[in-house]
Amino acid sequence: DIIQKYYSSSNVIDVHNQLRQHELALEKKWVTHRGTFRFYTTLIGINVVDSYLLAQHHCFLGPLTTAGVGGSPIPIAKYAGVLSKQLLELAARQSNYSSSFSKPPSANTPSLSSFAAGYVSTCNAVELEIKHHTFDTVGYLEDRMGGKHTICKFGKKIQSGGKLYRPPHACELCHTNTSIAFCLECEQCLCFPFRRSGSISDLPAAQAMSCFQHHVDIYKR
Repeated sequence: DIIQKYYSSSNVIDVHNQLRQHELALEKKWVTHRGTFRFYTTLIGINVVDSYLLAQHHCFLGPLTTAGVGGSPIPIAKYAGVLSKQLLELAARQSNYSSSFSKPPSANTPSLSSFAAGYVSTCNAVELEIKHHTFDTVGYLEDRMGGKHTICKFGKKIQSGGKLYRPPHACELCHTNTSIAFCLECEQCLCFPFRRSGSISDLPAAQAMSCFQHHVDIYKR
């Protein structure tokens, strides 16, 4: 009985080593004679196994929990593939945002003071929309903790000719003055793709590259 209890709860190091060395086995896939690369490979394997076990413990895997054969837990090799894809997509998305800020300023580039003024006016616009409840709710996205971020559109205004339109505001991430959406919970104006009919775009690529999606991805409680 003592030995059974020991191996059922005290073999966590052995389980970790088996996942890293036998099932993930990065050292066998990334063969090298360089000691530094081998060391980095081992560190990556440790990090992947740690995140895998942590995700299982906190039930973060969702549908992937039973994505194995016959509803068994997802193999760590498949988890590593999903994790790699997410990291590559996140890196590409962040590089797109950083490249937009690393470009040399042109003659038409607004000054920092105008950015600050635009930020303040955008914040005031969002506060007024919420205060007077003139916005339209079109859906929501969930962050990694399960929190909802409601996608709202600024209310329509009347032009001089009597035509209704939604005035664009400066996005708080990319600073382009084309956003008509904001996050209700965070009170931030953010770009988001819409169809011509006004509904949410169902194109995954367009939604994935939006500032609203990026805001939800990096959100921390």
